[in-house]
Amino acid sequence: MESLNNQQFIALIKLRHLSKAVRSDWEMLGKSKTTVGTLLREARIVMDEMGTSSGKSEFETDLFSLNQLISTVQDQLNILDAFIRDSTPKGEKVHEAWIVFSTAVDAAMDKFVQIMEYPSSYFIDDEALKTWKEVWHVVQSYLYSIRGIGEAALVKIKIAQNFTQNEASQLLNNIARHIPDSFNLLDANRYLSDYIQAAKEIEEESGKDGNLWDRFLNFLAGNIPFKQTPEERVMMRRWLEGELGEL
Repeated sequence: MESLNNQQFIALIKLRHLSKAVRSDWEMLGKSKTTVGTLLREARIVMDEMGTSSGKSEFETDLFSLNQLISTVQDQLNILDAFIRDSTPKGEKVHEAWIVFSTAVDAAMDKFVQIMEYPSSYFIDDEALKTWKEVWHVVQSYLYSIRGIGEAALVKIKIAQNFTQNEASQLLNNIARHIPDSFNLLDANRYLSDYIQAAKEIEEESGKDGNLWDRFLNFLAGNIPFKQTPEERVMMRRWLEGELGEL
């Protein structure tokens, strides 16, 4: 196998969402809104107990907007889920659903950041402000996961559209078996080795079918509009620095 380029590494990291989704039969697609709702109720309790009147008023306005965005995100995840179950999803409809999903997730992320950065005047003391930021870091992290599962759904659909049924089955099975479904920034170098090893194992199993795995990675890197999370950017930077002997 030729050495992986940067875009292929980015694609490989993103496959952890697909790996987890395939293993769980896409469970997260249907429960994202419920999980976010639970987290938002916890945030509301913090604001009710530790917020000032101005903070509570602002949060109610922002929470209404945020819930609308989350509903839109879930609606599009439901549509992507239906496309996954469809053996012949229509390309233009998939693209439309993806654009709506991606736009809503980006808007929700912007709103998350705005809420997380509320000023100290919105809280009764500094400890309350610290607790608020901790709560919203958790919520924001889950939204990254939602974006990831949406990207995984798009990858699954694109595989069905661009590879034969046998190739698609082989790719998905190998991804579920070999690709780690998470990484730890504190141990970046080991996880780089894990992903490289996974790629080698998959290519070896795909060897009898020619360059299927290389074709897939190249397709993925060039056709899926991935957006890196801050954690993924740090991971990539550490990997690249490690290749230069600086890790």
